[in-house]
Amino acid sequence: MRHIFLINPMAGGGGDTTALIEQIQTVCEARAVDYKIYLTTAIGDATEATRRFCQEATADNPLRLYACGGDGTLGEVANGMVDYPYAELALIPRGTGNDFVRNFAPKANFLDIAAQLDGKVVALDLLRVNDGYCVNMVNIGFDCEVVCKKDEYNQKPRFPHKLAYVAGVGSTFFQMPGVDARVRVDGGEEKSVSLQLTTMANGICCGGGFHSNPRARLQDGMIDILQIDRISRFNFLRLIGSYKAGTHLDGDKNANILKAFKARSIELTFDRDQNVCLDGEVTQMRKLTMELLPRALRFSLPKGTHICHPARQTPKEATV
Repeated sequence: MRHIFLINPMAGGGGDTTALIEQIQTVCEARAVDYKIYLTTAIGDATEATRRFCQEATADNPLRLYACGGDGTLGEVANGMVDYPYAELALIPRGTGNDFVRNFAPKANFLDIAAQLDGKVVALDLLRVNDGYCVNMVNIGFDCEVVCKKDEYNQKPRFPHKLAYVAGVGSTFFQMPGVDARVRVDGGEEKSVSLQLTTMANGICCGGGFHSNPRARLQDGMIDILQIDRISRFNFLRLIGSYKAGTHLDGDKNANILKAFKARSIELTFDRDQNVCLDGEVTQMRKLTMELLPRALRFSLPKGTHICHPARQTPKEATV
């Protein structure tokens, strides 16, 4: 097997990659494995580079691609390799939020190169969004606008990147942007919704540890959907603590302002260009079509690592 380490040097605020490169070299050379280190140069480069590497993969010489960056880098590599049967995806988290890795334990194994080389493949669900793919989550509305603000803070010199998301929440709070859309679930009747935010998830977390979708499962063959109605700032402040902890779905305490359900497909149509956040990266679209591809992602778990989820009750399937 050939091991390709795609390092995003700008991930996590553009920290020094020297230590990571040295660690990869030391372990790989001690193991005498076939490896290559590639530093990405721009947004989208990880996808294009992955496709080039995957064209060389064969049944006799498969490929493992390590996304060394944040969830955005992970998504880029996934989009490049998903159509190649002899390639598999791995993750070395170096981003600001690192939300996808929160679906596994112990997380420290993802930073252990030896454990990574000894990893075993599991088949995880994958989200197809329009013509591309999403590994962890799609956010629209308040959460997405927070990401936009977070990116603005990250571009400011000397601003602590670990505080960028919290600062984005505070800034967005005064505007309270939402999303209006026409929604169709599992091919059913189209309905209009006016929401503060909506998440459509494969994983449990977004925003650097906000457990927005605590009932999501990586192998259940379903999209986990959360819709929160337009709410006042007072109700937002009341909700935010439980939203971060993942307890906002417990009992019926928030049943009057939110809905959580599972589906196999969902369509959203907007009246204008709408900001949409896919795996932490924001794009604009007028229509979003999503379907769940069951166990379509070949993902390498580091040795000693397992999938973990909070012990939350799984809801019955529902419609909008």
